[in-house]
Amino acid sequence: MTPLHIAAESGQLSVCQLIISNIEDKNPKATYGLTPFHLAAEAGHLDICQLFISNIEDNKNPGDHFNWTPLHYAALHGHLKICQLIVSNIEDKSPKNICGQTPLDFARKTHKDYAAICDLLRY
Repeated sequence: MTPLHIAAESGQLSVCQLIISNIEDKNPKATYGLTPFHLAAEAGHLDICQLFISNIEDNKNPGDHFNWTPLHYAALHGHLKICQLIVSNIEDKSPKNICGQTPLDFARKTHKDYAAICDLLRY
């Protein structure tokens, strides 16, 4: 993993800002295609997710090696505000992983904010 991965996962916003301002690839992939955005979404760091959304130009919901997106991770871990942020910035609100599971499928497995996330992702 890169220093940006570590900073994003541990919630270090100022470090993420510093690194992003000095690199070309704002969301680099590591082992299994994980990006810093995946790790921030999984850990529930809304401010860092906002930083990635505002700095990533192409794919704002990239898939990892198994096509799990940051939205999948946020839904699985019950991070409603991060789900709302991502959904408001992407076109495909129902991306499927390699097993055909959507973020809605993942939200059904969580405990925190499960109903609100399911409502957000159901359409």
